[in-house]
Amino acid sequence: MCLPQMPLLFICSYGPEPSSDLLSVRPLRPPENSLSEVVSKVSPMFASIFIEANEAKYLGLRQVAGPGFRKAFEFLIKDYAKSLEPEKTKEIEESFSGNVVKSFIKEARIQNVAERCLWLGNDETHYLRKWADRDVDDLVNLIKLAMHWIEIDHLSKSCVKEM
Repeated sequence: MCLPQMPLLFICSYGPEPSSDLLSVRPLRPPENSLSEVVSKVSPMFASIFIEANEAKYLGLRQVAGPGFRKAFEFLIKDYAKSLEPEKTKEIEESFSGNVVKSFIKEARIQNVAERCLWLGNDETHYLRKWADRDVDDLVNLIKLAMHWIEIDHLSKSCVKEM
């Protein structure tokens, strides 16, 4: 069954008379950011939070987007660890993210990228920055690398298991 699509409503702001130039249009929507099916299955909450943080970034709300991406990454790394060791779910959920990376993520590439995601993510949530030459764009790139490595890991294991 197809539901009728709701019309999109926009609020436009125009400049002062006499020119009445278009100044802005709201709401702005970021381009559709599709996440891989594998990553979305590993961590549905990550996918939801990541999309919201990406929308905030697109709207220019970088101070809000940074902590959002950090939160999204925490869900991703913990849910990924739980997918590797489901019997340790409670321990993983109650551990700090850095400890989860060190204790439960054995793949060195994911561990290295995850560690750096946490560093930059913490910079997005703390008063002082340790990585002053990095910003939210670098954090997003690291999260994307982590997503790709997680996807590669899951798909590789799936192929080996099936064959």
